[in-house]
Amino acid sequence: MMTNQTTHQPTRRRLSIDIALWASAFVIGAMVIVQAGRHADNAARADMVTEVGDLVIMTAQGQNDELLYMIDNRAEDLLIYEVAQQKSLDLIRKEHLPDLFKSARASAGQ
Repeated sequence: MMTNQTTHQPTRRRLSIDIALWASAFVIGAMVIVQAGRHADNAARADMVTEVGDLVIMTAQGQNDELLYMIDNRAEDLLIYEVAQQKSLDLIRKEHLPDLFKSARASAGQ
């Protein structure tokens, strides 16, 4: 009978350790969710990014007006537009992404 009690003790201990680990995981998960909710007021939000087909579009606040960034995945271009006084959309810059990354690597010394 001593062997029967001995085999149950490690099992009970293992079960209590498993419960403690799962409880810790749930507490950490809840803390992550709470912290993520606190950062919801940041300027860069996911609802400002839209993907439609081969286009990814993001808006951001510029110095004077709002900017619209558009990535054309098919042509591999980055287009930056300025939304002037909510009346016009003016292309202010166009970059070919492979060239942009190549120049960034060169300036980083790689």
